[in-house]
Amino acid sequence: MADISKIQNGEAMTLREQIGLTARLALPAILAQLSSIMMQYIDASMVGRLGADQSASVGLMSSSLWLFWGVCSMITMGFSVQVAHAIGARRYDRARGVLRQGITSSLAAAIVITLVGLAIAPFLPGWLGGDDSITGNATLYFGVFIVALPVLTMNYLAGGMLRCAGNMKVPSL
Repeated sequence: MADISKIQNGEAMTLREQIGLTARLALPAILAQLSSIMMQYIDASMVGRLGADQSASVGLMSSSLWLFWGVCSMITMGFSVQVAHAIGARRYDRARGVLRQGITSSLAAAIVITLVGLAIAPFLPGWLGGDDSITGNATLYFGVFIVALPVLTMNYLAGGMLRCAGNMKVPSL
């Protein structure tokens, strides 16, 4: 991308070049977000067909899952910002070092968060006011997601690092 090299070299860009670059960089991310939202609707409709108790189990645990996932994604985002700055400054050795730290730190945090999640999983539905008829399914749903959290975190970190390096297409896929 010639426009990115202009930014790295400190060259001036016309407004048209800036808008074009913004559109080319943003479009894959926008499409990825739209596909994510569509998948959430599909998931909700599939769970809804299973029955009221199953839907209630998923709904009860959603906010807790967002919290646990949010902490992991926040950690990976911090490393992504640092890598983007290093790449922008053409400090590739620094970017690689931050990437290594990001992998280690994000994976360690995700494992700790997973262990905390598994420890509280049997109690969480009750703490959230869930009825006895749904707590078993809610615990199972939460546990399955939490066990996958380290893998999801590494996937999110990898996608973020690719985007920082200017590759928007692969993470969008």
